[in-house]
Amino acid sequence: MPKLNEGHVRVMSICRSSMSPTQDSPPANKALDLVTHESPSILIYETKPTDPLQYIALSHPRGPGPHFCAFRNNLEEYRKYISFDKLPATFQHAVKTTRDLGLRYHWIDSISIIQGPDGDFAQEATRMEDVFSSAYCVLAASSAKGQEDGFLTPRKENDFLTFDKGGQPLYICRFMDDFKTHVLEGLLNKPGWVLQERALAHRTIFFTDRQTYWECGEGLISFLGDPNFPSKISRDNSDRGERIRLYENLYRQYSRLEFTRWHDRPIAIAGLEKRLIRDLEAQGGFGVFDDGRSLLHRSLLWRKGQEVSTLERIEFPPDRAFVVPSWSWMGYEGAIDYLGLPLGGVDWPPDAILGPWAEGGAETWHTGDGKGVVALSAAARGFKMGKENEEDFGIFYDRTEPLKIDEKTLKCVVVGKRIMKSKTPTDETTHYVLLIAPKKMDSSRGEKIYERVGVGYMKGRFIDLVGSPVLEHRG
Repeated sequence: MPKLNEGHVRVMSICRSSMSPTQDSPPANKALDLVTHESPSILIYETKPTDPLQYIALSHPRGPGPHFCAFRNNLEEYRKYISFDKLPATFQHAVKTTRDLGLRYHWIDSISIIQGPDGDFAQEATRMEDVFSSAYCVLAASSAKGQEDGFLTPRKENDFLTFDKGGQPLYICRFMDDFKTHVLEGLLNKPGWVLQERALAHRTIFFTDRQTYWECGEGLISFLGDPNFPSKISRDNSDRGERIRLYENLYRQYSRLEFTRWHDRPIAIAGLEKRLIRDLEAQGGFGVFDDGRSLLHRSLLWRKGQEVSTLERIEFPPDRAFVVPSWSWMGYEGAIDYLGLPLGGVDWPPDAILGPWAEGGAETWHTGDGKGVVALSAAARGFKMGKENEEDFGIFYDRTEPLKIDEKTLKCVVVGKRIMKSKTPTDETTHYVLLIAPKKMDSSRGEKIYERVGVGYMKGRFIDLVGSPVLEHRG
């Protein structure tokens, strides 16, 4: 890899020029203006719609406080002057690297976004897709634990042998590339926000305590770190089954990441979700897709991860512009998986459950668009409990198991069923269901309101498939 102190953007030439991000207007309202290479100060620059900014963004762990941030009470000062010497080490190293790469502008979240209750986080958080996908390059401070650590630090020493080759020393050490351990399993990759930062970046330089890694479309290739994320879904040679497994694995991974503020969970992946919705040619939001075929049914059949005993409901601040419905795993803390469904051999009745994006409807929205309560409509059916460990019956509660007296109020929504041989009776056909419980409120139209409490599978003999179902709405 070229040295970072060569002071020219042409070190990026190992990436194709066609991969360079372009934008008609700056994706963020504010960036750091580094002025000149020799300048001891920097300042906050408020972008204009006509600015064709080329900038570098920083991905870094927040770490323990105190944190260096822009607030309303220091914004005017920082517009004029920020002392380089007062910046924490991680930010100093980001400024130095950006200057050495020959660029003038830099984006750091805690300075480019005004912090505090009167800040502009709610507005700027929805721009993260554009901020990282439009950055010329992203610097990932993988070796840092917080703002004060820096990432241009001495690396851990490696054992090596020295040989004489024609009077010249030849140094040999064992193979040291370990991207999985140094980057993917590193501290920086644990916060939920970082998944989107890495996935959307065109180029990323990872500074680890062992060595520096470069990721772009010409280097390390994966579903994440895809400069045109998610090209694996939009490629002509990817089949429907591959697309389904890719988004399921992405959400499994994301659900296992950490948050300082759990109520950021829906918005921290909203940029990726918009791209997935676009390339799946679907509608959707809150981790659910609807393409008029089976995606809505499949994406609703999530369950709590096997390593967690219960999912805890996230308490969202009262001023949050949207409400996360009970059918979305984004409203909970904890890991999720999906029911082990085959990619084929399942009948998904199109009228089994209707989302707000149903064909002919006027709804088009994504996570964070400011919708109120978003309901699904379906038929609620009674069912009877199977015996514990019964092979033909399995249910997984999102939270704790209900009391026996409450079990009688539970109903199920049949989302799909296995396609069996023609002579197999419905009673012996496996049905995939959502478990729902009544809420204490009724809708204005008199329809019953339920909320999701779990998911499961059961043979038809456990379900009241003959009686008339109750139309229900679920928030």
